[in-house]
Amino acid sequence: MEIVHEITLTKEQHESIKLLRNQSFPDHQSDYSYFKQRPHMRALQYEGDNLIGYLGLDYRAVKVGDEVYNVLGIIDFCVDQRYRGKGIGSLMLSDVSAFAEGTDVDFIILISELGRFYEQRGYTKVESLHSWLRIHQHTNYGVAVDHVDELFVKPVSGKSWSAGHVDWLGYMY
Repeated sequence: MEIVHEITLTKEQHESIKLLRNQSFPDHQSDYSYFKQRPHMRALQYEGDNLIGYLGLDYRAVKVGDEVYNVLGIIDFCVDQRYRGKGIGSLMLSDVSAFAEGTDVDFIILISELGRFYEQRGYTKVESLHSWLRIHQHTNYGVAVDHVDELFVKPVSGKSWSAGHVDWLGYMY
């Protein structure tokens, strides 16, 4: 897996990501290689010259109750359907964990409906009230506040996730 800073992606890489992302998320099509906002980095898994796995990585602070955590967020994680069930996704998650080890990341976080998959890979489901910036097609619709039950967190630094309101301090993945 190759981790690439957003600013260095080529037009060809953007196009390959967009194609894989749109095939993987048919209900959330985009004219861009991202859905809501550009991530800071991209993790790209190739077989030969073909992109077979992709995820965005967003490094930021979030506030949970009275605690502020440095998180590495996983966005738009997808594997080409022809390669699913072959361990590609697990390998990519493992590589992201290795990338975050020894850095200033407290938790890896993501939003997903695939709870069992992530729980088997060391993530814990967290349900709580969240606030975030609502963005859709490059338009800001203000701050949303709602209960979210699809957040998964994985500790990296040995800290424990606090109970309480999760303020994303920006958009939700």
